[in-house]
Amino acid sequence: MLQEYKIDEMMSITQRDIEDDFVEIQSDNSVPGNTIRHNFRSTSNYINLSDSYFQVNFSITANSNTKSLTSGIMSLFQRAVLRLNGVAVEQIEYAHLVNHVVNMLKYSDDHLTTQATSQFIYKDTGIDTTGANAAEGAAGAITMTAADGANLAYNHGYVLRVFRTASAAHNKVISCVLPLSSVFQIATLNRVIYGTTVETELVRSPLEECIFGTGAGADATLALSKISLWLNKRLPDVETSLSLMSAVNSGISSKFNYLYHTGYLSAPLGAGRTQFRVVSQVERLESAFVIAFPDAFTQVVSKVRSLNVLQDIEMVLDNRRFPVRKFESMDEEEGKARAYNLLCNMLTKGDTASSLGLDFGEYSRSTVVGFSFAGQDNVTGSGSVIEVNAKVSGACRLFVVLVSEREIELSYAGESAIVTVR
Repeated sequence: MLQEYKIDEMMSITQRDIEDDFVEIQSDNSVPGNTIRHNFRSTSNYINLSDSYFQVNFSITANSNTKSLTSGIMSLFQRAVLRLNGVAVEQIEYAHLVNHVVNMLKYSDDHLTTQATSQFIYKDTGIDTTGANAAEGAAGAITMTAADGANLAYNHGYVLRVFRTASAAHNKVISCVLPLSSVFQIATLNRVIYGTTVETELVRSPLEECIFGTGAGADATLALSKISLWLNKRLPDVETSLSLMSAVNSGISSKFNYLYHTGYLSAPLGAGRTQFRVVSQVERLESAFVIAFPDAFTQVVSKVRSLNVLQDIEMVLDNRRFPVRKFESMDEEEGKARAYNLLCNMLTKGDTASSLGLDFGEYSRSTVVGFSFAGQDNVTGSGSVIEVNAKVSGACRLFVVLVSEREIELSYAGESAIVTVR
């Protein structure tokens, strides 16, 4: 029996079953509104979330020659919820910002220039929209020249995004694929679920948070014309199907363990010493990431780079300080070099074959500070209160991504599963 069908065992990535199918679930409303829901009510199918995806069609309907999406199709959605049998197994606030930070850290250049483009992700190479040939997107010339490469302000990602959405009529329909695994972490596990309904809920982001471009012209507008959920329905052979039915009817449990991401955005902060308290229901923290965003978002303010306002920063969790020696001089290269080195070690765990999605120059423009809580026994107990202590040189908002251990258990009593979140 293929590993993905061993529903009572932990998952490992294995070969694909050649027999599978996709079922398209339309959103509840024929014209997508502010909240978009998809419901798959059948409980008699083997569903693999890791191969499932959303297909999203949208248009920039005004000023598409100077403005486009901030970064990736996930920019459109500020909240994402996944329910199995009516139980919320993942509920992600600020999902668009979480997705941006996580993608910035994990995606390699190879991935960003190939598969990620189907998600409308184009890596930002500069600090803004200005520089040599910055308006090439509208003109149709998207080749980076030697002059562009020498200009640190030139942003080839912005040019590629505008080139894709621009049209004289400002109504060009763009179709993107958003893998469920880019939204919900349980979908990173290549494993079937059975006996559960599947419901997704996406809440739209404000336009000032999902659109970015030059200051020329008025703000852009956006139309979301279609969003479908394509679920991967597995078709096991007769022998495997009989074994699965026997296991389900015997009352086994299926456990899913993975790292769960959620985001927290501070109120606008002024210059000086400040503290941001994060109150979370998370019990088993693995790590956290902090980035300084502008104190207010507009369509001409970048949401893909950090402000260079952090001077020092630390986290306090369960009366313990992380790191032991706080990050200092973060607005200078010396402080950034230390933070970058620790972030690389934290994410690659010393494996030189692994890599961070940012080189040091890019990190200097998009500084994400990493904090590791690995190896801390019973750090949080019941729920978590995390204090972010920082000194900033200017107005900003701190954004925190918490990464925690999560376990989902599907207990089978007959054909319907009881879903428990731990």
